Amino acid sequence: MSDESSWEAKNHAATQLHLQGRYAEAEALFVAALEEVEQSGQEDLRRALVLNNLANLYHNQKKYDRAEPLYRRALAIREAQLEPTHLLVAQSLNNLAALCRDRSQYAEAENLIKRSLAIKENLHGSRHMSLTNSINTLAAIYGDQSRYAEAEELFKRSLDIRQDAFGSHHPSVASSLVGLGETYTGQGRYPEARAVFERALRIREEALGPEHPAVAAALEAEARLLRKMEREAEAQEVEARARAIRARNA
Repeated sequence: MSDESSWEAKNHAATQLHLQGRYAEAEALFVAALEEVEQSGQEDLRRALVLNNLANLYHNQKKYDRAEPLYRRALAIREAQLEPTHLLVAQSLNNLAALCRDRSQYAEAENLIKRSLAIKENLHGSRHMSLTNSINTLAAIYGDQSRYAEAEELFKRSLDIRQDAFGSHHPSVASSLVGLGETYTGQGRYPEARAVFERALRIREEALGPEHPAVAAALEAEARLLRKMEREAEAQEVEARARAIRARNA
């Protein structure tokens, strides 16, 4: 097996494990793939790919201090190696923006995500599937700042594009629904939020299985809503299920 096929196989296998929520196994393979590509000593696109994937794994586990330098290295490599309007540059901008948002660095997050969205719209127009991650991230940034009308418009745009592309039962549709539900929660539109969260939960359970970490995330969002609705007993029950899923995937 060549060095190239070896790192590619590890990266591919790690990506599949990540999607299955098997984080520890995924991390070990991503690290092994990164060690292989780093043996060349060159800051090339192979390294950027694995850096980005490993950063995304850490990001999904809320290990922000580990994810951020990897995202920034991947972005720097891609900006040095590619045209500034390349989709891989847009991907790195989107990922770093999402992390900045999670760290409440909203000004930088908004600047990064608008750059990403502009690249994608210039290449593909206004209704391409590739736009939706950036649209959702910008919507979440607005939602965090209580800019709910702007957030709602963007989440609905993303939802519309994804449903047209994949149908109404795809996991990516659930992600847009969770964002929309959180926006409704912020606006005090609790019955609408509950319906949206329950739809997202059903999609994730059917598409990913009942023990997937994404199911736990949907449950946690619903528990936060139930607390705002002063339904504490239900919130605790939903949270307990989410904790059990997290523990089994730890």
